[in-house]
Amino acid sequence: ENTDVFVFKELAPVLVEEMKRRDDEQWTQLIDDLTHKLQKEHSKSLQDIMETQQKIPLTKGVQQLLELLHGNQFDIYVVSDANTFFITSILEKHGLDKFIKQIITNPSEILEGKYLKIKTLCGNLRPTHSCSTCPVQMCKGEIVKEILQQYNTAGSVGGEGVGVVLYVGDGGNDFCGVKEIGKEGGMGVCAYTPVAAARAGYRLPKLLDTHKEEVESRGVRVCVWLVTVYPFVRWHTGRLTDTLAVCVCVTDTPLDFRTDTCALVIFC
Repeated sequence: ENTDVFVFKELAPVLVEEMKRRDDEQWTQLIDDLTHKLQKEHSKSLQDIMETQQKIPLTKGVQQLLELLHGNQFDIYVVSDANTFFITSILEKHGLDKFIKQIITNPSEILEGKYLKIKTLCGNLRPTHSCSTCPVQMCKGEIVKEILQQYNTAGSVGGEGVGVVLYVGDGGNDFCGVKEIGKEGGMGVCAYTPVAAARAGYRLPKLLDTHKEEVESRGVRVCVWLVTVYPFVRWHTGRLTDTLAVCVCVTDTPLDFRTDTCALVIFC
């Protein structure tokens, strides 16, 4: 489910129709305006919104995946075009917030103790980005680049090497993020294995296929998953003896790679 749409579909379906009529507007500002209408004109409370978000079913296997990755000291980031209120409502409901190293998304705040206000990430918490292809509220490529810069050029943090950077996404605005995990312009060698896990049936795998040559030149390995994000890849580490396997993949075979070092996982 799309968190930005689900709450309106459940609490005020007429606002979904309005969303469709206004789909040429800046998305984050549109969601903020519709949320304002949901509360003021449809008398839905902050609690109603939170409880509705918490009804959204998790992608099959994602809870087990987060538990396993966190338990093996993987650094997990969430980069999302939703907002802090929607995301934290869901993560806290399922007890998953403790597994996340950092959430980077559009900020939200509570006004007068009861009204939800949603703002754009860029222009509020971050400066306006320079990407010509991403929506104005955020460029996931720039964010991913900053995440990677937290780890030195040798691909290590705290003295431990980073063996894999895994990017899990589905939308068109994830393409910049996928490119950023690879070696720039096909030049140089990554100090880690860059892997993109794209959800089948969405725009990202189509873009990765259209720009296959560029993605390959950056050294990014692609796995398209269909039913469950857990497990879509056989992943072995020195600390992880159980196999992260059995996936329904569109690709011919699951990726199979080994690393005795830590990894970064970016969910988008």
